[in-house]
Amino acid sequence: MVRTTDDYGCERSFCKQEGVIHMAITDIFKKAAKKLDEAKDPICGMKVDLGTTKFKSTYQGKVYGFCSEECKKTFDKNPFQYADPNC
Repeated sequence: MVRTTDDYGCERSFCKQEGVIHMAITDIFKKAAKKLDEAKDPICGMKVDLGTTKFKSTYQGKVYGFCSEECKKTFDKNPFQYADPNC
C-alpha cells in the first residue's frame, strides 16, 4: 500500500497489482454522492435514486422517492402512515 497526498492535501492510498497502480480510494466520493441521492421507497422498501426517479412526494418538508407510480399513489393517499416518524 502506498500513501500519497495530492495538491489539495487529501491523502490517497494506492495498491500495486500486477505492475499497475490502482487507487484503493477509487469511487469513494462517487459512492458518497450516490448515497446522498439514495432513498428507500417507504411502501415497498426498494432502493430509489432521488436524482433520477420520476416518482416523488414531499411530506412535512422531506422528499420521498418511489419505484413506481403505484407506490407513490399509495403514499399520497395516506402519507402519515408511511412517512418517517422523525420528520
